[in-house]
Amino acid sequence: MSWCLGARAVGRGGRRVSAPGVMMVRWLGLVGLAGGLMGLGACCLPWAVDAIEQPGLEVQVLRADGQPAAGAEILLRRLITAPPPRDELARWAVIADEQGRARFERVIGSDTVMPLMMHGVPDVGFEVCARGEGGAITEALGLDARRDLDAASLDLTLTLEPGRRSCGWEPVTE
Repeated sequence: MSWCLGARAVGRGGRRVSAPGVMMVRWLGLVGLAGGLMGLGACCLPWAVDAIEQPGLEVQVLRADGQPAAGAEILLRRLITAPPPRDELARWAVIADEQGRARFERVIGSDTVMPLMMHGVPDVGFEVCARGEGGAITEALGLDARRDLDAASLDLTLTLEPGRRSCGWEPVTE
């Protein structure tokens, strides 16, 4: 049993005798320890990946009566959708024209991720909100910032809900 611990027996004639595999066991243990430490250190290394910073979006805002909501404010936000907590990363705002239309240009950028961390890579998505004289409405876009890079521009029609004044995630401004 002492050969597992690296002890050497003395044989006939005073020669040292080494048990087979002792050095192999030592080297494998050292390599395993070094590999584990390198893997633990590498989990915190950030990687850059392509991502949609702002989706291409064509928005038509209508009042409850079906008429265009001229001058409605349209907010687009980029946020972490999972794991919790939901955290806003960016926000853009435009004002609808006389026909209730507004446009967001598509912007591709990069995100820094650490894929081997405990919760993995967070999911990043988008929400759009329109608010105006006729009410407000919030809509989540079914678009993932990193997985849907090939997605074309979206056409979206939003009908304001009467009596609602805010998007639910921004302070009400007068």
